[in-house]
Amino acid sequence: HTLIGQVYDVFTASDVKLCLMEVYPDDYPVFVGHALGVQGQEVIHKIPLHELDRIEGYGNLSLIYVPKNTDDALRRRSFARLHEIVNILRSPGGCPWDQEQTHQSIRKNLIEETYEVIETIDEDDPDHMKEELGDLLLQILLHSQMEEEVGTFNVYDVIEGLNDKLIFRHPHVFGDNQAEDANEALQNWEQMKAEEKKRKGQDQQKVSVL
Repeated sequence: HTLIGQVYDVFTASDVKLCLMEVYPDDYPVFVGHALGVQGQEVIHKIPLHELDRIEGYGNLSLIYVPKNTDDALRRRSFARLHEIVNILRSPGGCPWDQEQTHQSIRKNLIEETYEVIETIDEDDPDHMKEELGDLLLQILLHSQMEEEVGTFNVYDVIEGLNDKLIFRHPHVFGDNQAEDANEALQNWEQMKAEEKKRKGQDQQKVSVL
């Protein structure tokens, strides 16, 4: 069950609708409440999700209630469900093949899946790319799950690290720096990358083998 408060105008309701439609079907039933508990002013609408921004009465006493749904199909678009599935595959009672794998045993799979993604780019095939990106993502989930099992990190730590890196290396977006074109943006990226290495005590002059 989810309550979303402070839906104070139709524009906010529209934003909420678009976010919810990433997860729920367009006709999923939701409730809009205005001035709940205020005698003589309380109004409750039950409407399909796609009509969320088509009703009147939004104000600072408006909220949206999204009923709980246990249909597993609704969770298939969530990253949390993917993480859960990979955990099940690796756990006792899961898949014998997945349970036996190590970083080294599936090392080649990561390379193969990367090349298959590149092939879809060369072929300009979006449908095939969607599938192959999923296969590549699975490799990331598997390696992260192996580390989660021994307590070093999990995939959410990977995501946190990436978020921090993206924000840090884009000071022209999330900070006070400026970038008028792609070249300046790349310079900012390289400058912040060097700063990262400096903070970690790494050799800034070391060249990647690639």
